[in-house]
Amino acid sequence: MIKGVGLVRDKSGERPLLIIGIDGENVTRMVAGEPITFEVADMGLAPMQVVMLYGDHEADLVTMLGPLLSPHAVIHDQQTPNGG
Repeated sequence: MIKGVGLVRDKSGERPLLIIGIDGENVTRMVAGEPITFEVADMGLAPMQVVMLYGDHEADLVTMLGPLLSPHAVIHDQQTPNGG
């Protein structure tokens, strides 16, 4: 996996950019039910844990996240784009 930070330029100026690239080994792990996690503070960003996971359906992803989330977490997905 590669991780990076930078700036992206568009019509409205520059905005922060977070880069995450996953390789075949990462995909294999996620398909096997092993989420990939890392802390972005290690990249010089404000402390935040990132969790990347794979599921056949969005409902599978929400189920997998259940044990990791606080009761106040909001999930944004295709069915509920403004949060659930």
